[in-house]
Amino acid sequence: MAVVINIDSIRAFGRHGLSDEERSRPQPFEVDLKVTLAGDEAVQSDEITDTVDYDRIVSIAVETVENTQCKLIEHLAGSIGRLIMDEHRDKMESVSVTVRKLHPPMVYHVGSVGVCVEQR
Repeated sequence: MAVVINIDSIRAFGRHGLSDEERSRPQPFEVDLKVTLAGDEAVQSDEITDTVDYDRIVSIAVETVENTQCKLIEHLAGSIGRLIMDEHRDKMESVSVTVRKLHPPMVYHVGSVGVCVEQR
């Protein structure tokens, strides 16, 4: 049995982008996390100690968006995934991190651009 935890639409403001102007002011970003647990102990036991701390995982994502500066959202997504895996490696098989930049500065009207990076 595979256990997958989905945490969607985490909102945070960060200073990420290629141009100095993009990095000069906070912009809205959205993060989705898909965590695959290493086992199904939580399903069987109903104990919090057999899963990951959802609040902590969300905190890692928000803190990374808010407190770092990246040119590429690919790098941002990879950083979030690495930090989550480093802290929860004993209970996780993988984490998939989707980062969307809302209202990106593009020639055409686009609601968002995003990337998905999976860490194992």
